Amino acid sequence: FPSHDKFGGEDVKLTPEEFLGRLVLDFPIPEDIKGKSITLQEFARVFDHLLIRQAEDESKAIRLCTDEYLQDEVPKFAWVDVGWALSSIVALNDLLGVDAPAYVVGSHALSPNNPKFMGYLFDKGAPENVCQAIMSAVEVVELIFSDISRSTAYLKVEGDGVSPVYLCQATDEVLRNSYISDVRVGAIEFIRDIKPYFDGLSSVELREYNRSLFEVVSNSPDVNLYGFLSQIPHDRMAGSGVWASIGDYWRPDNYGYAAYRDWE
Repeated sequence: FPSHDKFGGEDVKLTPEEFLGRLVLDFPIPEDIKGKSITLQEFARVFDHLLIRQAEDESKAIRLCTDEYLQDEVPKFAWVDVGWALSSIVALNDLLGVDAPAYVVGSHALSPNNPKFMGYLFDKGAPENVCQAIMSAVEVVELIFSDISRSTAYLKVEGDGVSPVYLCQATDEVLRNSYISDVRVGAIEFIRDIKPYFDGLSSVELREYNRSLFEVVSNSPDVNLYGFLSQIPHDRMAGSGVWASIGDYWRPDNYGYAAYRDWE
């Protein structure tokens, strides 16, 4: 069942139409609750059988997409993701009945203790200082790895194939995409600039440099850099249309917040 985080918290009340809209589902709504605000628990109770059927259909679609990689005893694929809790990867492995490896940018201390899950900048919360810094500024770090294409709500079987069903992009997401494109251009230019020095860099040195860089940017960015990045829209609940910015979540601590107030 979808997490309450997708809707804005445990205590949120929405109409059935709003709940279904967030999930991109078109279920028939009983007349007595149309347009009425209800809790997530009430929504689940009313639509329980339809949601279970939907989950079964989605599971079938995922299996069709991955079937060719699951013919052998050992999976022929790995999950690649930004990371953090890795709950989605665990759920997918459970669904497919496999123990596929995962390679992520980072995983925090509450992530599964699976030796096949490996974090690059921090792994299962270590080094602790890097983990704490990045987890305090995930919205900034995720800018580098974000995709400007629409987010997929779920997969569905159509004929002999599988098609994605997309979430609607809210206005703030469309605006954020322009920033993501700029960040990507800058990242590619930086890589091109340092390419001549690749032969002199070891993978260990490069990782340590990245750890130091992300720690500084997360905890003690230049005030002007913070002022620019903090204004970028960020929608924690993709498709919800709830307006927020990176600055609503990212609070660098080196100046006790005081130096950043002019940007709010």
